[in-house]
Amino acid sequence: MRINQFTPFGVSAKTASFTGASLRALQSLAIDFTGVTIQSDIGSSLVIVPSLTHSLTFASSSFQGLVSVQGGTVSIAGTSEVRSIQGNGIVSLNGGMLVSNITLSGGSQLVLQEGQTHTFTDKMVFSTSAASRVQVRSSGATKATMSFTDYFKVCFDFVDVTNVDVSGTSVVTAGAGGTLTNSLNWLNVGCGTILFSDFSISYACAEASVYFTDKSSGPITSRLWNFGDPGAPDNTSLLASPVHYFGTGGPFTISLQLTGTGGSKSIARPVTLQSNLLPANTVQTQFNGDLISTVVASNYQWLRDGQVISNATSRTYKATMVSGYSVLIFDATCNRRSDVITALEDPYLGTPHRIKVYPNPTSDYLQVQSSDAVLGVRILDAAGREFGVEVEVMRENLYRVNVSAIPSGLYIIRVSTGTMVDMQKIVIRK
Repeated sequence: MRINQFTPFGVSAKTASFTGASLRALQSLAIDFTGVTIQSDIGSSLVIVPSLTHSLTFASSSFQGLVSVQGGTVSIAGTSEVRSIQGNGIVSLNGGMLVSNITLSGGSQLVLQEGQTHTFTDKMVFSTSAASRVQVRSSGATKATMSFTDYFKVCFDFVDVTNVDVSGTSVVTAGAGGTLTNSLNWLNVGCGTILFSDFSISYACAEASVYFTDKSSGPITSRLWNFGDPGAPDNTSLLASPVHYFGTGGPFTISLQLTGTGGSKSIARPVTLQSNLLPANTVQTQFNGDLISTVVASNYQWLRDGQVISNATSRTYKATMVSGYSVLIFDATCNRRSDVITALEDPYLGTPHRIKVYPNPTSDYLQVQSSDAVLGVRILDAAGREFGVEVEVMRENLYRVNVSAIPSGLYIIRVSTGTMVDMQKIVIRK
């Protein structure tokens, strides 16, 4: 639809609906939505044509469509939200409105009403070059303020800023080719030189292994995480994207400190973890030495010493080194970690056992079944210490081993017959 002017009259409630529709200026477009409820969506657009002056007043109504600026000058006023402004021209924002996205090409101007704070919920994009710059300026001698609702690293170049301050936690640079005049809290350097600390969190639940993803940028040489969990043995980490187990819901203060060329930068955030409804899980050792989750789940992830093992996402896992192993099970929002089991080196790991040892884990007795007569049974811990055990003959080729006096832990049982020696991992759990 092509129009020049839209002005409501009367005191009755009014609604302007152009969901999925486009309004294009014939000449100078003058639209006033004061007292009107706007029905719009991502498919709605208001098109501003070149070489003319246009006025859009949204008042307290939000506009969820696109203001497409195809040259000319447009004054946009209101106290609510405009989803997107894109194009080339002079864009003047009035009334301290909220803008979700703004994209301008070189030669454009962004004019912010003096004395007002103008808030942006997403990063701005300016397509500039040394020969095609963008101006950001206050509408008068008094300063305007630009604020971002989130924590962003906003990078421009060849942007000339006059009488506009930045507020909030975001880091904003006009670029090495930009200029700043009477404007506070801007940087005037290239984006690649800025250390910017940021991270995201997944599976933020108690009794879970919480995933931390580093989203930082800049000339980073090292990282130091602190999980605010001083009772944990792994309260700090140097990894880029670590995993940390939290036994309770907190709150915890998570910090990430970056070190890089020219200095350091850190960020700290309070985190409270939600309740975990997943069932408790344990790990057992199978006859072939593989570790297995006792809980059947749709997804698994094995950990070695608390960190993710790449591609280890089956219910079972074959340990290949002496370490602490656990497994995660998942639902849509949480994971839950099993108990940690210490895998021991076993020269027979991966070979089929001809002697059956069960139940495993056990708290008191093991059954040993062999086709040959058993001559001796030894129980060894990770340090090679031997524990004395009583072996009782139940019937031919079936024996019972009393381990009730041995503490909880992971052990090796060594069974000798006249023709072989068989070694297997066992778990004693009280």
